[in-house]
Amino acid sequence: MRSTLAATLLLIAASQSISAQSPDTFEVASVGASRPGTTFSSRLDPAQFTCTANSLLLLILITYPDVVHWRVTGGPSWLTTENWDVAQNYRQICLRARKN
Repeated sequence: MRSTLAATLLLIAASQSISAQSPDTFEVASVGASRPGTTFSSRLDPAQFTCTANSLLLLILITYPDVVHWRVTGGPSWLTTENWDVAQNYRQICLRARKN
């Protein structure tokens, strides 16, 4: 239950930041729990967003840069303690941008 909820929240948060660009904002998204010992990383380029070992709180803060961490209250206890890997491909956006 917890991982299903987190995966849903991550997909919503990750897609919200670019949803105004077009109705089909991403082609593929993969979300999963990080393996123990995984090193933190995060990368955003025109074709994809990838991150490893990021907490849900950090992903929310990346998605909404105007929100400061102390303004996020409530949520489950694992909001900051469990880490997630996300890979999201934006190929369709890149192809449309090249056509215009």
